[in-house]
Amino acid sequence: MANRRALSFASARPACRRLPIRTRADGIRESTDVHRAIFSHERLQQTLQRAGNGSPVGIVRAVVRAIDEFSADTAQSDDMTAFAFAPEAVS
Repeated sequence: MANRRALSFASARPACRRLPIRTRADGIRESTDVHRAIFSHERLQQTLQRAGNGSPVGIVRAVVRAIDEFSADTAQSDDMTAFAFAPEAVS
């Protein structure tokens, strides 16, 4: 079972949508760079805010790109999972 404290949850409210995009990530905040600094919840939030007007796929791509840029070629000790979805309005 996943460590619940390791999961992070955030939402971004794109200008072009009425409903928020929901995201879930595991192992992202714990990613490290060559100096063993962690990616952090704050950096994840900043990435989500910058990608806030994107689609769910675009948001996940932005997170993956941010991790790649942050960690460069540093080997990671944990697996990473990220997904995003936008709930559809029911009429």
